[in-house]
Amino acid sequence: MPLESGQSDQCIDTLIAGRTPTPVQSQGQDRLPIQQSTVFYIEARGLFGKPAHKCATAFVNEALPLAGISQCSGSRHVGIGVARPSYSQWSARAKVGSVKNTNDVTVTVSHGGVTATLAPAATSAVFANSDPNGGWAIDCTVIIVIMENRSFDHLLGHLRYSGNRLDVDGVIGPNLGVPGYLNPANGQGYSPFLINQGGVLPGDLPHGLQDVRKQLSFVAASQTYAMNGFAQAYLDAGGAVAANLPPMGFNSSDSAPVSAWLADQFTICNRWFSSLPSSTHPNKLMALAGKSIVDDTAALIPPQDTLLDWLDARKIDWRVYHDGAFSFFALMPQYWSWFVGPRFRQFSRLQGDLRDTTSPAPQVIIVEPAYADAPVEQHPNDNHPPLSIAFGENFVLRLYQALSSAPVSVSSRTVLIAIHDEHGGFWDHVPPHPTPGYTSISGTSFATTGPRVPAFIISPLVSGKRAITNLAFDHTSILQFIAECFAPGGGTYSHEVDLRASYGFHSVSQALDLTSPRSLPAAPDFPLSAPITLQISRPVMTDSQRAFAHAMDGILASQYRNDALAKHRELHTWDAA
Repeated sequence: MPLESGQSDQCIDTLIAGRTPTPVQSQGQDRLPIQQSTVFYIEARGLFGKPAHKCATAFVNEALPLAGISQCSGSRHVGIGVARPSYSQWSARAKVGSVKNTNDVTVTVSHGGVTATLAPAATSAVFANSDPNGGWAIDCTVIIVIMENRSFDHLLGHLRYSGNRLDVDGVIGPNLGVPGYLNPANGQGYSPFLINQGGVLPGDLPHGLQDVRKQLSFVAASQTYAMNGFAQAYLDAGGAVAANLPPMGFNSSDSAPVSAWLADQFTICNRWFSSLPSSTHPNKLMALAGKSIVDDTAALIPPQDTLLDWLDARKIDWRVYHDGAFSFFALMPQYWSWFVGPRFRQFSRLQGDLRDTTSPAPQVIIVEPAYADAPVEQHPNDNHPPLSIAFGENFVLRLYQALSSAPVSVSSRTVLIAIHDEHGGFWDHVPPHPTPGYTSISGTSFATTGPRVPAFIISPLVSGKRAITNLAFDHTSILQFIAECFAPGGGTYSHEVDLRASYGFHSVSQALDLTSPRSLPAAPDFPLSAPITLQISRPVMTDSQRAFAHAMDGILASQYRNDALAKHRELHTWDAA
């Protein structure tokens, strides 16, 4: 349990014992009542919230044996047959006082009259990350970018098929007509196929709430998901019959060269799932809030708190950079005053801002592409079908170049998390992750996640050369990580995110496997080209397009009209229409 205000100037998490213990103050240190049957845990935090291995190992090897406790195991978490509890339910802190030299810090455990002291060297790694208020003063920057509507197999499945990446759970070749991949539809069978470079699609694919249920193909007899309804959902939505149906296509390294290079240089996630088996709005809200007030994409999003509110309440510096005229947050009228303010900036400013040594980079940066569904965007690059992914590949490349060209003092402590919000109707062969009993704010039950989506962890703190993680993640894994870095007192993001963690979704911190940052490699030049039709504005046809149209109408009719027109000249075209 946290110390009372004023009891100490510096705190570190040290020991978790049994149920929430009541510390007994003794000679400036917390002493915990310990019994023979007590189960011990050590949760010592290191860089970016990752458990400090040295501290945990020293605790097992030195402190507990001295106290006469020998049945311990593990290096990250120390325990006897009990799963690690959450911070909020099982916390205990050792009071170490205000010191300048961590070698003077001691943490004691008392058992049966014997006092064991944790070695000073073991405490130093954790002590360096504590702050006077008991929070984790971690000097880092987290960058989040959410692209649109592509599945894991669609964007990265080729790494297994033609890239000899046996560690990637992608498309297995050479025979793509195997029963496990075949999608029956209207009496025909449709198999996956490689997309030619450019990859322009005839139109958008079905990916709403009801469409996704059809695509997952629940089999009642086996209580499993066959993942073979993508072709039928496409034809049912009016898609044209062809030998190769668009939802079954997957890219090659030629059509997705930037993604292939990032997968070769950093960490990709074999099991990152869209949080809900639905469309863009609910999944983006899960990534940016840990909950969603809507179950499908519709018009303006009703008020609900998001990561921006969470950060603002904790005085964590944040900023949003958007490449187009509009931000996803502008679909929520509660953020219009921020949208026209200085914390929302054009993406073109990011590289200069990261290089600016006179002004520290924000602790959390959200980067947004130019949205294809925003009718005034002339150069969309969010990967939303039918757009060619060449534009999205170029956008992600520019984002990486902005990070890699930043001073080492910035880039060495930055974690860039690049995901897609949902699968967009594209086939993926891996069944969704179970989320039994999960109910949305509106009362809809979701027994599973949506399909897998591409996810990259790009940082000097992940191993180079084809790193991969098989742990399960969903969009709330980002918020787990944010809380590990910035929540006061080692708290969590929210009880909704805690619930998602209970389903087995890990924090992004579990993908950070280096304790010392490595150098970021320079990106090579990539030949990227695709046709595009330039239009002053596009017709409003889909729910997502209507949402952007409503937002533009709303902000131009609000008190923020003049500020919006002055900041975003593209809105003049819409205003005059």
